[in-house]
Amino acid sequence: MAIEKMTKVSMICLKSREEELRSFLMEKGVLHIVDLRPCLRLEENSGYEKCLITVDTTEFDKRIVQLNSMIDFFNKFFPEKKGFVSLFTTTLTTFATRSEVEEARRLEIEELHQQIRALDQRFEEINKREGDIAHELAELELYAGLSFPPALIKESKKTFALLGKIPPRDYEIFLSQAEQYLDNLHLEILSEDKSWRLILIIGLKEIKEQINDLLAACHFLPALLPPLTTTIGGRCQQLREELVRLKGEKEKILGQIGEFLRYKVYIKILLEEYKNKKSFHEVQKNFLQTPHTVMLEGFVSAQEAEGLARELEARFSQDISCTLSPPEASDNVPVRLKNNWIFKPVELLVEMFGYPSYFSLDPTPFIFWTFLAFFGICLGDVLYGIMLVSLCAFLMRKYKAEKRLVRFLRLFLYAGISTTFFGLITGAWAGDLVSAKYLSPSNPLLILRNSLVILDPMEKPLIALVVAIFIGILNQFYGIFLKIVKEIRQRNIKNAIFDGFLWYPYLGGAIILISSLFTVVNPLLYKIGLVLFIGGASGLVLTQGRGEELLLAKFLTGVASLYGIVGSYGLAGFVGDCLSYSRLLALGLTTTIVGMAFNIIAFLFKIPLVWPCMIAAILILGHVFNFIMNVLGAFIHPARLTLLEFFGRFYDSGGTPFRAFSNEYNALEIIETANASSCEGCYCPKLCSEES
Repeated sequence: MAIEKMTKVSMICLKSREEELRSFLMEKGVLHIVDLRPCLRLEENSGYEKCLITVDTTEFDKRIVQLNSMIDFFNKFFPEKKGFVSLFTTTLTTFATRSEVEEARRLEIEELHQQIRALDQRFEEINKREGDIAHELAELELYAGLSFPPALIKESKKTFALLGKIPPRDYEIFLSQAEQYLDNLHLEILSEDKSWRLILIIGLKEIKEQINDLLAACHFLPALLPPLTTTIGGRCQQLREELVRLKGEKEKILGQIGEFLRYKVYIKILLEEYKNKKSFHEVQKNFLQTPHTVMLEGFVSAQEAEGLARELEARFSQDISCTLSPPEASDNVPVRLKNNWIFKPVELLVEMFGYPSYFSLDPTPFIFWTFLAFFGICLGDVLYGIMLVSLCAFLMRKYKAEKRLVRFLRLFLYAGISTTFFGLITGAWAGDLVSAKYLSPSNPLLILRNSLVILDPMEKPLIALVVAIFIGILNQFYGIFLKIVKEIRQRNIKNAIFDGFLWYPYLGGAIILISSLFTVVNPLLYKIGLVLFIGGASGLVLTQGRGEELLLAKFLTGVASLYGIVGSYGLAGFVGDCLSYSRLLALGLTTTIVGMAFNIIAFLFKIPLVWPCMIAAILILGHVFNFIMNVLGAFIHPARLTLLEFFGRFYDSGGTPFRAFSNEYNALEIIETANASSCEGCYCPKLCSEES
């Protein structure tokens, strides 16, 4: 339950065996390689640029793009059913056998990509053509009443012709205004509805300008029809027939895509392999070179360092020089957290905030109990705790192949146990569903509830508020204690005393003095508090400005630190952080009150015959809704109290996660055999068949 100890590894190898060395290190998968380029002074004409290694990964990038595009292509037509897991990951783990890996390596990527790309392009062309046809049909159907080809509507030497739509009311106005021209006009209504009349106008050219002016004033819309040599109906029939043909072609393409779908697992395998190949070559950028040698540096677990050095010496003999040394304070040492399976899920919270510095301490075991306790207080209901435990256990079984998701679910399973415990001691059972007003006064659940309850926040909210703030005070003091431990481990005894221990009497005395403003405090206790406050404050004033040069600056910095103006802490910050823990009570009350509200609503409806079903439906839907909403709050707020209020007391983030240079598959798992093709209710049939 700590940050794993690392050993620094420095290697110089003959350039002729550099590729073999990379293969060996990738196969071992234990070394975190660091970038040596920042060590060089790359000023112009310095000559150091010759030490850099240029790597061309264009071919690998091209393959990765092609493989990703093929996966996107398959997902577009046959999307993967991710279900619940899609909330936490965009990529499901793919399972493949050794034989499938070998088959994938024989696949012609370029040829397959061209075939799939051709299908995709043709499918998109069909979609575009279908859209164009739909648009053209919509336009033509407006003029379906035209019984002759539109190409016939054209001007002659002496006449003009117009086809278009006009509102019925405006048509009557046009007739009245154009009465003097009617002898030289031919007007025909081709079709009409409530909104428009389709009209054809043929007239002499000498009155064309006057007619156009009158039509414009009457909201006439000229038809924008292509010069078709067939009728509108004939053209519409042609388009509909083309749509049928295109639909058949699309179905044929979908069938071809379905045949290509069997290659999807091979494509995923190749994608992971090409990512590894790219990593294999790209890592050279982190090396330095001379005309005959290459130099690399990295970190390995202290337990594996000696073994790695022996294997390197045995394999490369005199062609390599390998030096092991402890990390220095100036090194950016990668961090790998080492916790057992119980504490492992809480590492997710640490990862959310950022890894600790290598020379700091791992907060995982220290926040395990506090986070789960805060979660349990916020949700705090027996029924909801049982629901959360059951749901997480089911999902862990269903998605057991997704290791990161299982770790996340295990954290919530622990939280469900905590929720059940705090529900028992606060007396919350689906709100107050087991109370006498809903069930009989002698029901066993009510008897059990009354025998286990310690503090019901609904009955004693002020006491519950004091308890919540007291928890905050304890947690803040706990954080200061961890700061002292961290400084002692780093052998900074002065910092442990001045920046840690001296806050205890100052803040402890402040608590007693502030309490005297709201309640009667024993005079002796008050004097003790005053002495602690003054003593702690004096010590802080004398030590918090020790980094300043001028005496006045030391004093002013020390005084300002008491309040929190200078530095990350102070009395104001302490009070504010402690009051933040009142949200534990607020969220716990919210869960209970909303649950009680649904209970009241459910039992309002006592309609004969149907009321049992209505009560059951309202209770189930209401409590499921309350459960979902408050689980979210019960995670967010304890995480905030942990990552901000608590971590602010002692935690040093900024660590670099340990990333071993290895031939690993991020979204692929290789299994030995696949004896079953289906397994009801299971996420991974191959894995289940293997285990069974």
